[in-house]
Amino acid sequence: NVVQQSAYDANGFSAVLLQSRTTGEKVLAIAGTDSTSGSDLFADAHVALSGTALGMPQYGSLEAFYTQLVSTGKLGVSEQIVVTGHSLGGFLTQAFTARHASVVSEAYTYNAPGFGSIEILLGFFGIADTSSAAKITNVHAVDGLSVTAGLGVLLGASQGVPIEAGANPLSN
Repeated sequence: NVVQQSAYDANGFSAVLLQSRTTGEKVLAIAGTDSTSGSDLFADAHVALSGTALGMPQYGSLEAFYTQLVSTGKLGVSEQIVVTGHSLGGFLTQAFTARHASVVSEAYTYNAPGFGSIEILLGFFGIADTSSAAKITNVHAVDGLSVTAGLGVLLGASQGVPIEAGANPLSN
């Protein structure tokens, strides 16, 4: 079931909270880059150049959405959730997991970029909990050139999967 969809955000952020009808488990799914959104393309450049969620409007929107879910009772303050995201959404998934390790039971990313040395260094100062990496599984294509998933350092385990290789090496 769809519990709550994020409101339209001019910066391109989009997420949905889902709940299993059988187990009750909740999953926060974060969308990847919307190529029609100039803000999303700017976010991709931000990730590529700085490797950090600091100052990123989409991450601010994710935090606001999570706060809204808790304040409206859609999520309990310490309720365990699974978080997942593709591409830019996967980057946001890793950042959210590092900052909210106590509520994230598992996190899965798909062809997501990783973090730069700034974000990793901040973990050493306790600003982000990089020990939460044990909860993160990063799935990425092994065929073709990995432009997005090849950026930065992924938090967590990395699992390569073969895909149908096409004529375009960037199509993974």
